[in-house]
Amino acid sequence: MKCKDLIKQLDNPQEQLRAEQELIALAGRCVKALREFLLAPPRSSSPAWIRAVDILMRVDDEVYDFLEGLLLRPWVTDENTPERPAEEMLKDYIASVLMDISPSQRLRHSLLTVLERYKLLGAARALARKKDPEAIPYLLEMLEDDTKRRGAGGALLHYDERVLPYLVRDLGFARKSKSGEETPGSLLRRKKILSLLALMPWEGNTWIIKDYLDHKDLGVEAALALVQRGYIDEKTIEKLLEGFKCEDWFTSLRCKEALVRTLEESQNLSPNLREKILLTLREG
Repeated sequence: MKCKDLIKQLDNPQEQLRAEQELIALAGRCVKALREFLLAPPRSSSPAWIRAVDILMRVDDEVYDFLEGLLLRPWVTDENTPERPAEEMLKDYIASVLMDISPSQRLRHSLLTVLERYKLLGAARALARKKDPEAIPYLLEMLEDDTKRRGAGGALLHYDERVLPYLVRDLGFARKSKSGEETPGSLLRRKKILSLLALMPWEGNTWIIKDYLDHKDLGVEAALALVQRGYIDEKTIEKLLEGFKCEDWFTSLRCKEALVRTLEESQNLSPNLREKILLTLREG
């Protein structure tokens, strides 16, 4: 079977393993076909792209330069099309692979370049694994992107306490629209930062989070973060009760779960506060 025919089988669950083995056995004879496949505009988010990269790494002596070129090249798909996420997935995977092959200064420069050009999450995550501080501002910016928020948050958890000044600064920064209101993305970024502070081990984070309990848009999220850290007081409970009654069902559900967990685990709740929680949950 020709190389191109084998590559087509990489998407076939019944044939992909056999095709992968045959391509590896053909070695250098399939390098050109594999490169052409990866250079072509992607059709959709397909496992074949990842498998092709993995095979090429085993059979191509100049794979590093080729993959770096793929990483750095401009987008070949149009924004807001079904094909763009596939191309971004490929670039993200290449960034991770290159970091595994050779975490050099040259690669660092390339990853920072694609971060600046394309806001590529995979590049930021690869740099975060090495605790590179230059990736932090890009990761914070990605917290405003619905498609990248979770991955960017996870990458920020790779850093030690040196990330705290960045988090505190961005927690206090509200991006405003022309009307003067905070943008939805900015608010979600700040909520995500509170949840990240809740997961980080430093004791001072509790007091940073407490400062936001009275914030009109962030107070409930701050209360959820405090409960996550095991800190519970009357004000925190009041904010959770407020969140439980809000119109947003997901926030209401999270507050309900936090309240139930507090009833089960906290030994220091006053009888009046415990009764208030039980009454509110029953009414809800």
